[in-house]
Amino acid sequence: MSIFASRFGLVLILFMLIVSGCQSVDSNFKDIKEIEEELPENEIFTEENGFYYIYGVTLNDSKSRVIEKMGKEFKEIFDSEVNVTGADSILEYSNSSFHFYREKLIFVMVEELDVEYYDNLFIHNNDKYVNQSYKIDKYNSNSIRYFYSKDTSQILMAKYDPDRNLTIMLTTADDNFYESLKAGAIEEILDNAK
Repeated sequence: MSIFASRFGLVLILFMLIVSGCQSVDSNFKDIKEIEEELPENEIFTEENGFYYIYGVTLNDSKSRVIEKMGKEFKEIFDSEVNVTGADSILEYSNSSFHFYREKLIFVMVEELDVEYYDNLFIHNNDKYVNQSYKIDKYNSNSIRYFYSKDTSQILMAKYDPDRNLTIMLTTADDNFYESLKAGAIEEILDNAK
């Protein structure tokens, strides 16, 4: 197993445990389905000039821009010990979280995304990559699909949890990602395969 895969897996597991432990039931949260219904169908995920957008926001957007797009019904967390992304604040919505450092968006996570929607995106877009586990079994919780923009260094990762719920994460590629590309642990997909 590559250093990237084991390190990323540990960070992802810690992050999911922390987020699930911090969630509280709040009837004022917008459900992810409500947010999706408010947006045009193609605006859940879009790409423009190498920048990936989730719900109309992208990395380095301001906190006020995220609130404008997602609504004011969120839970804000300031405790840096509850996240592993380096954020100094997090806006949590029902099935998504937006992580900020110095008021700029650095990480987005959306849980329980529609699998068919993402599979369709993956088939019809370029700049696709997968890790070695994906090539064996795409539903394995270690399997990851990526969109990677060489122009902006943004990556959109898609990963199944053990219950086969799909989670996507938008972040910036780091040294571990590039090392995994060089080592062949992550490979570009050149055809339109799922």
